[in-house]
Parts: sequence; structure tokens; C-alpha cells
Amino acid sequence: MNTPQEHEPRTPRPEWVARLLRQLSDRVFAGGDAFARKNGWETTKTTGRFGFGARSYRDPRFGPRTAAARQRLEYTGRGFDAGSG
Repeated sequence: MNTPQEHEPRTPRPEWVARLLRQLSDRVFAGGDAFARKNGWETTKTTGRFGFGARSYRDPRFGPRTAAARQRLEYTGRGFDAGSG
């Protein structure tokens, strides 16, 4: 009867994995980042799914975000109404 061999789990190398993910994200978003810089937009880097980077672009000409502008819209069956949260 064969028994499974026991292996010591390898420790991940988060520093090189994180660097690789950042480099990949920077390449993927290079075009959007260049467009945003050219037009004076704000770029916010965030962590997306599976550790990949994500970007959020904002044109400052539209003014600061307010609590009312961030309100979630709720579908009522007839259309969208501002929700309570």
C-alpha cells in the first residue's frame, strides 16, 4: 500500500509575488494612467481581486464628492430611487 509522501509546505515569497502583481497591474493600466495624467485627472490605486491592482479615475472638474452624490440607488420596479443608505 502506498502512503502519500509528506512534504514540508513551501513558504510563499510575498515580496516578489506582490512586486510581480504591481508590475503587471502597472502595465495593464499604463494607457489609462497616461490618459488620466494628460487630462489632469486624479488616479487612485487600490487592491482589486486576487491581489491585482485596480484603478479609479476621477475628473476634478466635476467637483468634490458629497454624501448625497454617493447615495446608493435602489431599484423599485418602476425605476431607480435614492435609497436610504
